[in-house]
Amino acid sequence: MREIKFRTFDFQVKQMFQVKQIQIDVMNSKKHHKSRVYMQYTGLKDKNGVEIYEGDIIATIDDGFAYVVMYYKMRASFVLSVINPETGHYEKYDDKFFHSFNIQYYHSSFDNNEVEVIGNIYQNKELLND
Repeated sequence: MREIKFRTFDFQVKQMFQVKQIQIDVMNSKKHHKSRVYMQYTGLKDKNGVEIYEGDIIATIDDGFAYVVMYYKMRASFVLSVINPETGHYEKYDDKFFHSFNIQYYHSSFDNNEVEVIGNIYQNKELLND
């Protein structure tokens, strides 16, 4: 069974934080929603032992592509979406990914030495255009 945990990116201080506890404040939920985004742990680690979260950008030695890790609610699973090398964009949270793969299957088909977290979509946007 996968360990359930989260991290959050705070847009005001531009830093990533590990989430220890989630408390919902209904009165201020819209305010907090605008200043933070929460990302769920996939249960997988890369070749360096770094935990892979949604929003991470990962690279593989095998094919040289960069992938964005996303939670795909239609299938209740994490997927890897290929970044379009021509535009540097990827489509998120809809049924029309440029290319997508189930991360559990994709990760298990590679030796862990071939998958590496190289950044995330909030702190390393420049990687989306490389």
